[in-house]
Amino acid sequence: MRSFDLDRSFDVLVCLSSSIAWMQTRTELFGAVATMARQTGEGGLLIIEPWDFPEDANAEPWMTTVRSDDRAAALLETTTLQGDTWLQKTHYLTWSRDQGIEHLEERATLGAFTKADQESAFAQAGLTVEFDPQGLLGARAVHRHPPIIVKGSLRGWKLAQPLGDLSPQ
Repeated sequence: MRSFDLDRSFDVLVCLSSSIAWMQTRTELFGAVATMARQTGEGGLLIIEPWDFPEDANAEPWMTTVRSDDRAAALLETTTLQGDTWLQKTHYLTWSRDQGIEHLEERATLGAFTKADQESAFAQAGLTVEFDPQGLLGARAVHRHPPIIVKGSLRGWKLAQPLGDLSPQ
């Protein structure tokens, strides 16, 4: 996402699951947004799901579990603001009838960009920006990540409504 050229443009480009946070500096953030903007066609739409904003830092852990007859998994995650980055620690506990219990740990360093940083990256790429406080999943979001920044290049398109409940039925 830092730099790519697909030799064509698209009506809609999406960057979901807070992938933009893998950019760790403002330079990388601005470069990634500019790269995606170049791939967005005239009047197109770029949707970026940001990571938590530093101004909304929350030290509370996040946890979820799933279970079936022969497997279970638990995820516990903490994200701590450290200067201009987030330190994310994720612990996974998995259980299966065949393998018993396993513990896995993952650590990641993610960019901590303010809402203003992200809006500036859009503006520098020549794009209009609109912040959608409901995000793609609306009030039924299944995780704690923040809403979506929605921007259109010339027409100023926006997401008309949340996608609805995407949880398994």
